[in-house]
Amino acid sequence: DQKQSLESLALQGIEFSESAFQKQPLIRLHGDCHKGNILWNEQKGPFFIDFDDFVVGPPVQDLWLLSPNPDDLHVLIEGYQQIQVLPQRSLRLVEALRFLRMIHYRAWIVQRIEDPFFQRTFPQVYTPLHWDQFLVDLRQQLARCYDNISGETYGG
Repeated sequence: DQKQSLESLALQGIEFSESAFQKQPLIRLHGDCHKGNILWNEQKGPFFIDFDDFVVGPPVQDLWLLSPNPDDLHVLIEGYQQIQVLPQRSLRLVEALRFLRMIHYRAWIVQRIEDPFFQRTFPQVYTPLHWDQFLVDLRQQLARCYDNISGETYGG
């Protein structure tokens, strides 16, 4: 039952994302650009690590990962636009990217669930309650995708 619901939601999110990504400019990205992948050097300042997820995608991909809070994302966008133009239409991708990340992250865990480390770290993956909550979270995120179709939530 959960599998069918999960598959249906995933397909809806992918369909939404495919339409949202049409005619979007793509660049080389870090791909896993979050605060945990930034180190500070006393002489040189901040620098990124962990480039094994390098991808091609929309510039907003790395921005929303650095600031997953929508209330703070506009500050990063303003700074980014001082250096490079960020197409306003790309802001509508944020919620779609968040949805896809939720699916990708869960798949990453499940693919490794036979590893004893992952079994200790993610024991909840074995419970129906976990998957019920994940389905609720996905439904809410998909609703955000449709609500944010204009991208105006992020200063667009």
